[in-house]
Amino acid sequence: KRNAFSAAARAAHVDAPKGVLLVGVPGTGKSLAAKAIAGGQMPLLRMDVGKLLGGGHVGEGEGNTRAALKVAEAVAPSVLWLDEIEKGMADNGGASDGGVMMRVFGTLLTWMQETTSPVYVVATANDVRTLRPELLRRFDDVMWVGLPNAAGRREIIDVHLDKRGYHTNFDVEQYEPVVNATWGFSGAEIEKVVKSAIETAFFEQVPLSINHLLDAAAKIIPISVTMKDQIDELVRWSNERSVRPADEPIESKPKAESRRMVGPEL
Repeated sequence: KRNAFSAAARAAHVDAPKGVLLVGVPGTGKSLAAKAIAGGQMPLLRMDVGKLLGGGHVGEGEGNTRAALKVAEAVAPSVLWLDEIEKGMADNGGASDGGVMMRVFGTLLTWMQETTSPVYVVATANDVRTLRPELLRRFDDVMWVGLPNAAGRREIIDVHLDKRGYHTNFDVEQYEPVVNATWGFSGAEIEKVVKSAIETAFFEQVPLSINHLLDAAAKIIPISVTMKDQIDELVRWSNERSVRPADEPIESKPKAESRRMVGPEL
């Protein structure tokens, strides 16, 4: 999409992209993806919808919104990040705030439709069902970010072990049991498993082992269990509307295996 902001793209009459809406399960990396889209190559600006509402004076929210959007245009090409957009722009008919959010919402919609500045809007939402249809239509793409499959979990474990210095001289295949043990875990929960295992090994004054990771995973009840009904409903929504998946869906749950020490220590 960055290439669509180039002079060559304009010469070829390629329309400037408007943005992407990332929807899905909490903790699966939607906000991290927003940061990665900028990739250090474009300014990343985070719009705090709550602060736009101001002190309650008439017209202050809309004025704050227009000022924020002008900043995004001034540093363009840029990425404008709207995190958890459903919390600030849900369709409540203005009943709770005297219509202030509805006017802010209208200002944003008009800007997304009319702006010619190369500003790419990245919005994230945990529950897109509360968003107004006219907002969804403003985005070029709506993508579903679900729970990570086996390949995704393997990579997430690898990233967090490497980040903390436990990756060297270590084969990825050795923590395959951990990949199975974290089925149904979000990326954030897998990070918690790695951090907890490292902490336990430190307290015990022993090298980190596979069993530390397995024990940590066994102590966590994932969001796929605690919010199963809500997640199933969101998955059904994404399937019914053919929302583009960010990755291959999660595989079938592996059969439970007996606990044992697997492979050498990390």
